[in-house]
Amino acid sequence: MMNFFERLPLDAPKEFEILSFAHGVALFAMLVLIVISYIYLPKLKNKSYEPWVRYGIIAYLILSSVYKQWFLFASDVPWYVHLPEATCGLAILSGTLSLLTKNRILFLLTFFWGWGAFTALFAPNILEGPDRYYFYQYYIRHALIVIAALYMIRVYDCKVHKKDFWIYFGITLPLALLGMGFSYLIDDPENLNMFYMLQPAVNNPFLDGIHQASHLLYVIFWLSIASLFGYLYGLPFYTPKEKKE
Repeated sequence: MMNFFERLPLDAPKEFEILSFAHGVALFAMLVLIVISYIYLPKLKNKSYEPWVRYGIIAYLILSSVYKQWFLFASDVPWYVHLPEATCGLAILSGTLSLLTKNRILFLLTFFWGWGAFTALFAPNILEGPDRYYFYQYYIRHALIVIAALYMIRVYDCKVHKKDFWIYFGITLPLALLGMGFSYLIDDPENLNMFYMLQPAVNNPFLDGIHQASHLLYVIFWLSIASLFGYLYGLPFYTPKEKKE
């Protein structure tokens, strides 16, 4: 039973297999969870127990982050490995704070960064298989990033407008460029590849080919794709402009 809660060493062979049966079941379960959350969340409005649901999401995001950091400390990794590598790590923070404070900027960042968490469900970058707790934590954490933004939309009637995309872009682009510069200074791309600006996050023949041809071309292409995906992710949620009478 204790093995279930133990993570694999960072240099261990992968147990997780992409496109495996376990991957398919976990992906399907998280998609169902997201859909059910979208349908159910409006029913929480004005309910006395609504804060407990919200605090439950917050608690899981915080405790799962503590669990992850504890593992890294136990693994004696370099200090910079503790930093959030991509928008998913930042979205855990922004999602937690947005649920606590109901701040609109934090909500928008959590919402748009949610496209990365959503796609991570389809292509996880983890070692652990379904016999270990972290396999499930990974999926639940990423699903909760999406659900945290949906919570603000469905329970607190937060709106997303097309122009809000530029808030996401205007904050994320400088962060990505700063992350790239910092990753260059550390010069340890296997352990620090902030915003995946030094190399692709997972093996992908197309992205790998662009990266091998030219790093500058890869950066331009990756930033363009990330921006496009962020915009497209918001399409089902953008609130139309009200017509002036």
